[in-house]
Amino acid sequence: MKIQSILYPMGEICTEQSMYYRDVGECRIFNTYFNLFSVAKWKKYTDITQIKLVFETRGVREVCIYDLHGIVYRKRIVEKNQQRGEILLNLTDLYEIAWVSIVKERGIEPYFQASFQSVEEPKRNIKICLDICTYHREAFLEKNLYTLEEEIFSDEENEDHFKVYVVDNANSLQIRERGWLSVFANKNLGGSGGFTRGIIEAQRNREAEGFTHVLLMDDDIVLEPDALIRSYGILSYLKEEYKDISIAGAMLREDYRYIENAAGERWYNGKLINPKQGLDLRDFRQCIRNEVEENVNYAGWWYCCISLEVATKENLPLPMFIHLDDVEYGLRNCQYGFIYLNGICVWHGVGEHKKTSIYEYYELRNNLLLRAIHRDGASKRKLQKVVIKRMIHSVLYYRYQDVKLNYMAVKDFCRGIEALAQQDGERLHQMILEMGYHSLPVECCTNNRKLIQYVQHFPKVTNEYQLYQKWNTKFGLREKLTFNGWIIPSRSGIISALPFGVAANRLYRVKKVFFFDPETKKGFITRKSYLGLFKSLMYMIRAVLQLEQSQKVIDEYCSRKAILTSEKFWKRYLGEEECQS
Repeated sequence: MKIQSILYPMGEICTEQSMYYRDVGECRIFNTYFNLFSVAKWKKYTDITQIKLVFETRGVREVCIYDLHGIVYRKRIVEKNQQRGEILLNLTDLYEIAWVSIVKERGIEPYFQASFQSVEEPKRNIKICLDICTYHREAFLEKNLYTLEEEIFSDEENEDHFKVYVVDNANSLQIRERGWLSVFANKNLGGSGGFTRGIIEAQRNREAEGFTHVLLMDDDIVLEPDALIRSYGILSYLKEEYKDISIAGAMLREDYRYIENAAGERWYNGKLINPKQGLDLRDFRQCIRNEVEENVNYAGWWYCCISLEVATKENLPLPMFIHLDDVEYGLRNCQYGFIYLNGICVWHGVGEHKKTSIYEYYELRNNLLLRAIHRDGASKRKLQKVVIKRMIHSVLYYRYQDVKLNYMAVKDFCRGIEALAQQDGERLHQMILEMGYHSLPVECCTNNRKLIQYVQHFPKVTNEYQLYQKWNTKFGLREKLTFNGWIIPSRSGIISALPFGVAANRLYRVKKVFFFDPETKKGFITRKSYLGLFKSLMYMIRAVLQLEQSQKVIDEYCSRKAILTSEKFWKRYLGEEECQS
């Protein structure tokens, strides 16, 4: 069975050659992110003892196998014309990571198609349900479905291994269903509602379809199709003690496709720890670093393949709408573990400049929920500290409407688990949208020509090593003495334009600011307001007082969370009639 193909750059997916192979003199070396074979992980997690490299080649003199100790096997090719062959390898003879290298005939562009294949028969019958949640992203979705149809389902055998469920939260898709594709209309209850609907449908059809796993996958990604083959392959040979482990995919940046944004994160004390963010996957040494297993306790739902023995009818996600729902579900089930392999990945926009107001509500409310449910920094004092810090952050950027959303998040959290169970997620989301700031093109926000020109010509990051460079957030002496300019007059008549994410010290004595996304050039204007400051302080005091009485609510979230994770709850929450359609 094929468990990993040797890949080449593809125009619609990734054209970065050094992520696939390197030409050094007469050699073409496949010691790259997509073509390294993770020997150590296959040894650890599976019962496979032998693999073979099956290849078809032309214009090649030698095919060699290397590991971290050096050359392991060399096969000379006698015929210059097209030739098929295979190399049998014992995993015990390979150290940590293996790769292929070929020696080219002089003056000939080589042809080399190959794959690593298992020798033993699979010990598990696997079928994966791809659970894709979408909301008004037809262009992205149709592109991904086309990729799946051309690269996966063009092989009829794969219809026995995979099926796609698309959950349409917008009820707007005009997509033809076919043997490998089903579409389910759904209420707009965010990512958590859409993915959960997919899990429920996979469980409902589990016996008829033979599903063993559900793969939660975003609609707006760029997918490397061989990730599915590799996931299916390793799942088919798992050892008994790892039979319920999840296969997780890395997130690579959509703009700089060789930069890794996340691959194995950890939630600790209310913060996300992301040790592999910023790795340059063109570099062999950083690919080796990427293979190191981290202490991971959740996997992002851009690509996360979960056993249906874990994602059961009584162990469904929480109704968190968006943001941190994957973290909560990972924390709840992290005892089963996660496997990350080089080459199992998607490309995704990272959203570092998309600081919309809706996240001010969901990020704070869901952070409080997460802390309470998992007893991670859930004392009253710690929760109050989190809320105060969040509200001060909003005030420093003159985002007073966001302070109101912050307070609303605290208020809803303090209403308790029964209120969360009864909430109308669609109506709540619409209310949040109406309350927050709305990004518009710069020319719709101001007629200041200099500012419009500045924003329209604002440079994008041109050096990838600046991507994760932290802003200088330290306040100098003048900022500290004047509370960042609040107790002295502002520079009158001046409107500043600042990208989302800048440090608050950039607003020193600024009266009016246009915050914008450097990619889309869209944003909104905020103004320094002493009335806004006063109202924000009142919201802050009310939030702290509400949390002062919250210990019972915190205990209840922890002890009664199961009422939110059952199929019975979710069918009512989604609408019984929809779940039976």
